[in-house]
Amino acid sequence: FFSGSGKTRVITFRIANLIVTHDVAPWTILAVTFTNKAAGEMRERLLRLLGEQGAAVQVGTFHATCARLLRRHGESFGLTKDFTIYDDQDQLALVKRVLRDLGLDEKRYQPKAMAGRINRAKQEVQGPDEIETPDTWSEVVRRVYTTYEERLHQANALDFGDLIYRTVRALESDDSFREAVVGRFSHVLVDEFQDTNHAQFRLVQLLSEGHRNLCVVGVLPRRHPRQARAELPLDAAHPPRCQRGDRAQHRPRAEGALDRQSRGRRHPGRPHHG
Repeated sequence: FFSGSGKTRVITFRIANLIVTHDVAPWTILAVTFTNKAAGEMRERLLRLLGEQGAAVQVGTFHATCARLLRRHGESFGLTKDFTIYDDQDQLALVKRVLRDLGLDEKRYQPKAMAGRINRAKQEVQGPDEIETPDTWSEVVRRVYTTYEERLHQANALDFGDLIYRTVRALESDDSFREAVVGRFSHVLVDEFQDTNHAQFRLVQLLSEGHRNLCVVGVLPRRHPRQARAELPLDAAHPPRCQRGDRAQHRPRAEGALDRQSRGRRHPGRPHHG
């Protein structure tokens, strides 16, 4: 797909097709976007197309989706449901306090640079102990990152990067969390997919691991397609069921199915989740 080619529309009609034609329960469908605006647009379209069934689809940004999952299921690894989410200013203030408490010069180890390095580590799904320390700067990063994480825990808080990072970590290592989360969804769809953030890629991969019903749409890279595919580390032995095509591919089936739905087709009742 190319910019402006109707990627959100593709996802919306694919969801409608799954619900109406294939009897997929709407609350078992997870649709992930990159912006609040895109999520809002998708919710509105689904509501217009499907009514109450459209409202039952789980739609949200990566961060909002992870925050919701962590609040619902994070107690198994020590998170309370009322944890605070630190924004960039809160994070910077905490980094400054950590630097002062460790006796480090803010002019030499600038707080913004330190916060940025911590954020990059979380995007690469790296904890403090996984930071390589080939030089003094890296050693300081590890010290600051370690203390920073301790302070977040004491404050019952997560920073913005933690939302995806902690969800990925929990899916990888916590059986209870993984069973509760992965079992909620039968289909995962991602709008505006990008392969530049390892944590986001791992999240998508893990959420679709049980059923492998994964659909992603995004702008075609400027590189050669073979090169782009080679750089995306999908499991070649067990690839998810992805499709690639133009936006018209799913529309006729979805529109015909919606006509049938208007004649009274309904889903069974929605189960309750914790």
